[in-house]
Amino acid sequence: MSLKNSQHRESLKHEYIFGTIHKDGRRSFQSLDSLIKQYDLAPATIYRSSAKEQWRKQRLAFKAELTEEIKQARKHDIVNDIQFIQKSPQL
Repeated sequence: MSLKNSQHRESLKHEYIFGTIHKDGRRSFQSLDSLIKQYDLAPATIYRSSAKEQWRKQRLAFKAELTEEIKQARKHDIVNDIQFIQKSPQL
């Protein structure tokens, strides 16, 4: 595999596992097939690497961790809002 293809493969892997963050802060995840087309790499090579290195498992673990972080941040925001309301003078 050439250096260029190796770099593209690593970029594809990173984008597949961690998704893409857009300017507005949204994160989106593309399918492996669409990323293979986007990076113009050999599907068999990518599928083989993906299976061997368990990219799907890594992606699911990342998504679970991200979901938990979002839940914790929301809980924290709700608690802060409740505390702020309780501390504010009543009219």
